[in-house]
Amino acid sequence: MLVAGDTVKAYAALHNSAEATLSGSVIFMIDDATIGSVPFSLTSGAAVILSTPWEAVAGTHTLYAKIESATDPDTSEAIALSYATSSAVAIVVAEAPAPSAFAEAVEQVVSAAGSALPAAGRVAGAAIEILEPIRKGGVAILEKALEERKSPKATEVVGTLSALPTALLSTLLPIFESPLLFSVLFVLSSLVILIIVFRALARGRL
Repeated sequence: MLVAGDTVKAYAALHNSAEATLSGSVIFMIDDATIGSVPFSLTSGAAVILSTPWEAVAGTHTLYAKIESATDPDTSEAIALSYATSSAVAIVVAEAPAPSAFAEAVEQVVSAAGSALPAAGRVAGAAIEILEPIRKGGVAILEKALEERKSPKATEVVGTLSALPTALLSTLLPIFESPLLFSVLFVLSSLVILIIVFRALARGRL
Protein backbone atom coordinates (compact mmCIF):
# COMPACT_ATOMS: atom_id res chain seq x y z
CA MET A 1 0.00 0.00 0.00
CA LEU A 2 1.29 3.43 -0.95
CA VAL A 3 1.39 5.82 2.01
CA ALA A 4 1.78 9.59 2.08
CA GLY A 5 5.45 10.51 2.36
CA ASP A 6 6.69 7.45 0.48
CA THR A 7 9.10 8.16 -2.37
CA VAL A 8 8.23 6.17 -5.48
CA LYS A 9 9.22 6.24 -9.14
CA ALA A 10 7.00 6.85 -12.14
CA TYR A 11 8.08 5.04 -15.32
CA ALA A 12 7.49 5.59 -19.03
CA ALA A 13 8.54 3.25 -21.86
CA LEU A 14 9.45 4.77 -25.22
CA HIS A 15 9.95 3.12 -28.60
CA ASN A 16 10.99 4.95 -31.73
CA SER A 17 9.24 3.32 -34.69
CA ALA A 18 10.17 6.13 -37.07
CA GLU A 19 13.06 5.99 -39.55
CA ALA A 20 14.72 9.10 -38.13
CA THR A 21 16.36 9.61 -34.75
CA LEU A 22 13.95 11.11 -32.23
CA SER A 23 14.92 13.40 -29.37
CA GLY A 24 12.89 15.39 -26.87
CA SER A 25 11.74 15.26 -23.28
CA VAL A 26 9.30 13.06 -21.39
CA ILE A 27 7.19 15.08 -18.98
CA PHE A 28 5.73 13.17 -16.03
CA MET A 29 2.42 14.56 -14.78
CA ILE A 30 0.42 14.06 -11.59
CA ASP A 31 -3.02 15.69 -11.65
CA ASP A 32 -1.84 17.84 -14.58
CA ALA A 33 1.12 19.14 -12.56
CA THR A 34 4.68 18.38 -13.69
CA ILE A 35 6.66 16.19 -11.30
CA GLY A 36 9.65 15.57 -13.56
CA SER A 37 11.17 16.04 -17.00
CA VAL A 38 13.66 13.58 -18.53
CA PRO A 39 15.44 14.22 -21.88
CA PHE A 40 15.96 11.39 -24.34
CA SER A 41 17.36 10.60 -27.77
CA LEU A 42 16.39 7.40 -29.62
CA THR A 43 17.69 6.10 -32.89
CA SER A 44 15.29 4.33 -35.24
CA GLY A 45 13.94 1.13 -33.65
CA ALA A 46 15.46 1.83 -30.23
CA ALA A 47 13.56 1.71 -26.95
CA VAL A 48 14.17 3.05 -23.44
CA ILE A 49 12.49 3.20 -20.03
CA LEU A 50 12.64 6.54 -18.24
CA SER A 51 11.67 7.38 -14.69
CA THR A 52 11.34 10.20 -12.19
CA PRO A 53 10.87 10.16 -8.39
CA TRP A 54 7.73 11.41 -6.67
CA GLU A 55 6.93 11.90 -3.00
CA ALA A 56 3.46 10.53 -2.52
CA VAL A 57 0.67 12.79 -1.28
CA ALA A 58 -2.49 11.40 0.32
CA GLY A 59 -5.50 11.16 -1.97
CA THR A 60 -6.46 9.80 -5.39
CA HIS A 61 -4.26 11.01 -8.24
CA THR A 62 -3.93 10.65 -11.98
CA LEU A 63 -0.50 9.86 -13.44
CA TYR A 64 0.50 10.09 -17.08
CA ALA A 65 3.48 11.03 -19.25
CA LYS A 66 3.81 13.00 -22.45
CA ILE A 67 6.52 13.78 -24.99
CA GLU A 68 7.40 17.39 -25.63
CA SER A 69 9.77 19.08 -28.09
CA ALA A 70 10.05 16.00 -30.32
CA THR A 71 12.63 16.76 -32.99
CA ASP A 72 15.02 15.14 -35.43
CA PRO A 73 18.45 16.07 -33.98
CA ASP A 74 20.07 15.82 -37.42
CA THR A 75 17.80 18.44 -39.00
CA SER A 76 16.38 20.17 -35.89
CA GLU A 77 12.95 19.76 -37.47
CA ALA A 78 9.92 19.09 -35.27
CA ILE A 79 8.40 15.62 -35.56
CA ALA A 80 4.67 15.00 -35.33
CA LEU A 81 3.97 12.00 -33.09
CA SER A 82 0.98 9.66 -33.30
CA TYR A 83 1.18 8.83 -29.60
CA ALA A 84 2.64 11.71 -27.63
CA THR A 85 0.67 11.13 -24.40
CA SER A 86 0.38 7.91 -22.40
CA SER A 87 -2.79 6.49 -20.90
CA ALA A 88 -3.63 7.87 -17.48
CA VAL A 89 -3.21 5.68 -14.41
CA ALA A 90 -5.13 6.21 -11.16
CA ILE A 91 -3.05 6.13 -7.97
CA VAL A 92 -4.50 5.92 -4.46
CA VAL A 93 -2.28 7.10 -1.60
CA ALA A 94 -3.29 6.43 1.99
CA GLU A 95 -2.81 8.88 4.84
CA ALA A 96 0.37 8.31 6.83
CA PRO A 97 -0.39 6.71 10.22
CA ALA A 98 -0.11 9.00 13.21
CA PRO A 99 3.06 8.33 15.25
CA SER A 100 2.52 6.46 18.50
CA ALA A 101 3.29 8.08 21.84
CA PHE A 102 6.35 5.85 22.12
CA ALA A 103 7.63 6.89 18.69
CA GLU A 104 7.20 10.56 19.58
CA ALA A 105 9.07 10.04 22.84
CA VAL A 106 11.92 8.30 21.02
CA GLU A 107 12.11 11.15 18.50
CA GLN A 108 12.35 13.70 21.30
CA VAL A 109 15.12 11.74 23.01
CA VAL A 110 17.06 11.39 19.76
CA SER A 111 16.68 15.11 19.07
CA ALA A 112 17.84 16.01 22.57
CA ALA A 113 20.79 13.66 22.32
CA GLY A 114 21.79 15.15 18.98
CA SER A 115 21.86 18.60 20.56
CA ALA A 116 23.89 17.37 23.50
CA LEU A 117 26.51 15.43 21.54
CA PRO A 118 28.73 18.41 20.56
CA ALA A 119 28.93 19.54 24.18
CA ALA A 120 29.41 15.97 25.35
CA GLY A 121 32.26 15.55 22.90
CA ARG A 122 34.07 18.61 24.27
CA VAL A 123 33.63 17.47 27.85
CA ALA A 124 34.71 13.94 26.92
CA GLY A 125 38.11 15.21 25.80
CA ALA A 126 38.82 16.57 29.28
CA ALA A 127 37.24 13.55 30.96
CA ILE A 128 39.46 11.00 29.21
CA GLU A 129 42.45 11.77 31.44
CA ILE A 130 40.37 11.55 34.63
CA LEU A 131 38.56 8.38 33.60
CA GLU A 132 41.58 6.56 32.16
CA PRO A 133 42.41 4.60 35.35
CA ILE A 134 38.77 3.52 35.66
CA ARG A 135 38.64 2.50 32.01
CA LYS A 136 41.85 0.46 32.18
CA GLY A 137 40.68 -1.23 35.35
CA GLY A 138 37.40 -2.12 33.65
CA VAL A 139 39.24 -3.62 30.67
CA ALA A 140 41.35 -5.79 32.96
CA ILE A 141 38.31 -7.01 34.91
CA LEU A 142 36.27 -7.76 31.79
CA GLU A 143 39.16 -9.58 30.09
CA LYS A 144 39.72 -11.70 33.20
CA ALA A 145 36.01 -12.45 33.48
CA LEU A 146 35.79 -13.54 29.85
CA GLU A 147 38.94 -15.65 30.16
CA GLU A 148 37.60 -17.43 33.24
CA ARG A 149 34.29 -18.04 31.46
CA LYS A 150 36.24 -20.08 28.90
CA SER A 151 37.84 -22.23 31.62
CA PRO A 152 36.18 -25.07 33.57
CA LYS A 153 36.21 -22.90 36.72
CA ALA A 154 33.46 -20.60 35.51
CA THR A 155 32.28 -20.04 39.09
CA GLU A 156 35.42 -18.06 39.90
CA VAL A 157 34.53 -15.08 37.69
CA VAL A 158 35.54 -11.80 39.28
CA GLY A 159 33.10 -10.27 41.76
CA THR A 160 29.55 -9.47 40.69
CA LEU A 161 30.41 -10.10 37.00
CA SER A 162 29.62 -13.76 37.63
CA ALA A 163 25.93 -12.96 37.17
CA LEU A 164 26.38 -11.29 33.77
CA PRO A 165 25.91 -13.23 30.49
CA THR A 166 29.00 -13.79 28.39
CA ALA A 167 27.40 -11.90 25.47
CA LEU A 168 27.00 -8.79 27.66
CA LEU A 169 30.60 -9.00 28.84
CA SER A 170 31.74 -9.25 25.22
CA THR A 171 29.66 -6.16 24.37
CA LEU A 172 31.02 -4.10 27.25
CA LEU A 173 34.69 -4.89 26.53
CA PRO A 174 34.97 -2.88 23.24
CA ILE A 175 33.37 0.12 24.98
CA PHE A 176 35.95 0.03 27.78
CA GLU A 177 38.76 -0.51 25.26
CA SER A 178 37.95 2.79 23.45
CA PRO A 179 38.96 5.82 25.57
CA LEU A 180 36.80 8.27 23.59
CA LEU A 181 33.73 6.03 23.44
CA PHE A 182 33.98 5.22 27.14
CA SER A 183 34.27 8.91 28.07
CA VAL A 184 31.42 10.06 25.82
CA LEU A 185 29.10 7.38 27.18
CA PHE A 186 30.14 8.30 30.72
CA VAL A 187 29.32 11.97 30.12
CA LEU A 188 25.99 11.19 28.42
CA SER A 189 25.04 8.88 31.28
CA SER A 190 25.87 11.65 33.74
CA LEU A 191 23.66 14.08 31.80
CA VAL A 192 20.76 11.62 31.92
CA ILE A 193 21.19 11.19 35.68
CA LEU A 194 21.27 14.97 36.18
CA ILE A 195 18.07 15.39 34.15
CA ILE A 196 16.33 12.74 36.27
CA VAL A 197 17.51 14.42 39.49
CA PHE A 198 16.42 17.90 38.34
CA ARG A 199 12.98 16.62 37.35
CA ALA A 200 12.60 14.89 40.70
CA LEU A 201 13.59 18.11 42.49
CA ALA A 202 11.11 20.10 40.41
CA ARG A 203 8.35 17.71 41.44
CA GLY A 204 9.36 17.88 45.09
CA ARG A 205 10.36 14.23 45.31
CA LEU A 206 13.89 14.86 46.63
